[in-house]
Amino acid sequence: MVPRMFTRPAVISVLLVLAAAPVPAHLLAGDTGLLACVVLILLVIAAYVLSAARLGLTEDRRRGAELHRRLDRVDTELRAVRTNVNRRAHELKRRVDPLAGDIRDAARRLDRRIGQVDHLIGLYYDLRPPVSFPGTAGWAASPDLLRFLYDSVHDLRRSRIVECGSGVSTLIMAYALRELGQGRVVALDHEARFAAHTRAVLERHGLSDWAEVRVAALAEVTVEGERWPWYDVTTLPDGPIDMLVVDGPPKATRSQARFPAVPLLHDRLTEDAIVVLDDHERPDEQAAGRRWVELYPDLTSEALGHHKNTLVLRRGR
Repeated sequence: MVPRMFTRPAVISVLLVLAAAPVPAHLLAGDTGLLACVVLILLVIAAYVLSAARLGLTEDRRRGAELHRRLDRVDTELRAVRTNVNRRAHELKRRVDPLAGDIRDAARRLDRRIGQVDHLIGLYYDLRPPVSFPGTAGWAASPDLLRFLYDSVHDLRRSRIVECGSGVSTLIMAYALRELGQGRVVALDHEARFAAHTRAVLERHGLSDWAEVRVAALAEVTVEGERWPWYDVTTLPDGPIDMLVVDGPPKATRSQARFPAVPLLHDRLTEDAIVVLDDHERPDEQAAGRRWVELYPDLTSEALGHHKNTLVLRRGR
């Protein structure tokens, strides 16, 4: 480290002193005096150069320190920005995620609705009805179930069909029977006004010869040691049944209201009969289906992913 005496003002002062002071003659005499002067001048110059270098290093350090301070401030600001961005991103994700789920659910519902429209268009194309079908919303069978009922009656050549409940499903199965040229649907309905409506629909479509709707009041029956309100059994058609469609009584009448259908009619099912249970998405229908399979090992079950879910039981397979 250069001593303080060799700062720029100090060096200049020394030079001025040397220039103004009288130099003894004996110091300047001969080669020795000359050499001494040269050495002294060189020392002064060296001190000045070292002082200048020291000043330059000090300035560089000062600038470097200032640069580091600025970089530290920039780094701190960037960290703050990154933290804020991350916070906002998490908040946005928290808000968007539920919306994304809603959008996916809406897309699935739309896809299912489009599928229902496809089935309904297919039925219109295949059956060519003279008038439009009744509505398929609410309690009515969904178009995918209607398509399944038509194909089952037609392809399996069903001819002795009993339906618990009546409606557009009765109509579609009647179309299938007419296409086959044989068979009959007997539908039971505990509400006279609904039975009359279905009869009128069958009449408009010219299918009264292929389906019959009977008013069957709910009467108490005993099944598996329990009492149930179910259709008056005296209204049932005679003979074997090769297809049983269970879409009633309504659930408001009792828990597992549709359970008695199979126990009461099992002995009349043909060896290749099928049983179709609508609304299998509901806990009551699921419970009824499980009990049927437990009670009757000759029945195998298959759940179909229809709009309201469908359970199909097959005998002899």
